[in-house]
Amino acid sequence: MDKYIKFIKQSDRVAIIIWCISLLLILSGICISILLYTANRNLWLDEGMLAYSLNTRSFSNLTGSVLDMDQSAPILYLYAVKVITLIFGSSELTLRIFSFICFAGVLLLVYLLMKNVFTVKYPILCTAFVSNISTLLYYSNEFKPYMSDCFCVLFVLYLYFLFKQGKLKIFLLSFIYSILLWLSNPVIFFIGGVFIYEFGMGIFYKDKATVLNTVLGGVIVLSSFFVLYIYWLKPVADSEYMINYWTNYKFPLIPKGVDDLKRILQQSRELLSFMSRWTVVLLLLICSGTIIAVVRKPSYTTVLLISVFLILIASYIGKYPFYHRLMLFIYPIFSILIFIALDSLMQENLRWYRNAVIIGLIILVFAGNYKSLRYINYSNRFNYGEEPGKLIEYVEENITENQTLYVYYHSIPVFSFMHGYDNLHIGKNIDDNVENVILGEHFNTKFPNDIVSIQNMDECYLLFSHIVGDRIKPLMD
Repeated sequence: MDKYIKFIKQSDRVAIIIWCISLLLILSGICISILLYTANRNLWLDEGMLAYSLNTRSFSNLTGSVLDMDQSAPILYLYAVKVITLIFGSSELTLRIFSFICFAGVLLLVYLLMKNVFTVKYPILCTAFVSNISTLLYYSNEFKPYMSDCFCVLFVLYLYFLFKQGKLKIFLLSFIYSILLWLSNPVIFFIGGVFIYEFGMGIFYKDKATVLNTVLGGVIVLSSFFVLYIYWLKPVADSEYMINYWTNYKFPLIPKGVDDLKRILQQSRELLSFMSRWTVVLLLLICSGTIIAVVRKPSYTTVLLISVFLILIASYIGKYPFYHRLMLFIYPIFSILIFIALDSLMQENLRWYRNAVIIGLIILVFAGNYKSLRYINYSNRFNYGEEPGKLIEYVEENITENQTLYVYYHSIPVFSFMHGYDNLHIGKNIDDNVENVILGEHFNTKFPNDIVSIQNMDECYLLFSHIVGDRIKPLMD
């Protein structure tokens, strides 16, 4: 107890206030994530499609071939979730718990990076901000690898810090990096940033040992990536669906006209808008934080800049989509730069009015990050148009022998997850041998067979979810 009293006496009042408020904000963010998690919303379409491969394949055959339904996920991520479901069963909760754990890991890594790597005065402030970014909270409760990507990217940066401190040798660092490649796709850009920088510094300072070790470490990483690419990534990268998807979300790094400039502006605003309503303020702070970080911590900041540049190049050539959920890792990085900029303003013995301006700016940054508060409302924890669970329960209870259930194409993955794969029977009061479920065709077919099947039935329930645009118009007409 005495050491805590001594700590409080030695600490200035401002630090105590900042820590107390920040801890409350972090607790608030974690509580909101728990509220989202315990709401147990239905899987949405993409989650349902990914769950199909996870649930219908054995552990040994999980990654024996490309995932079904044009889905993709890192191999180690799939096995991590598979182990959880084998132990605790497959449900919305067990499929999403890994993302929730990674979210907690992200908060820890943000604090460690701010405290040890960028050495700001109040690292807890940045952690508090990150803990309440609405898009991070949402994806902390989704069966997709986006949050684990976020964790792995930050982990790559922290491992690099340990290497620079002499706590990791280059070959151990390379070995860990080569494993992380199998857990997250975007880490390759940040690992690339580390090795490009180290190699460049070795050349610049004519340090043959650094050059040689970097080359040998790079060979370890590239060997792992080569095996991963041939075995797992290339079949996905060559698929027509993925090529079209990535093309639609290219970042025009070298703009060729006004349309490209507009696209850059739109994509940048979309990224920032998920963090705050004050996008201009954030942009200015991010730019200022980048300049300050280059001066303060040139090695770590240069690695970050090289890594982001590699992402933009990959996106420009159509190999990585510049889309917010696939760029989830950028939010903690932006936050770090924002609070480096704010930290630079916090100097000793400032006049009261300057302190007031700094406090006001910090409050403004936090006040703009309010979108997570919407999740306090119970109904906002669910996805509109993505909750067929109650409808399926209703049909299960009320369907009669002369009735059937038609399941719209995009509802099939979630319906099958909840009702059983390859189960074409529904109705607790109907003989189990009766197949009374019609699985819909792809909407590109304009539903000719679906329409005939429905018309041939006396009475038919129609189950829809994930309705986008006017895709169902031919069917409804």
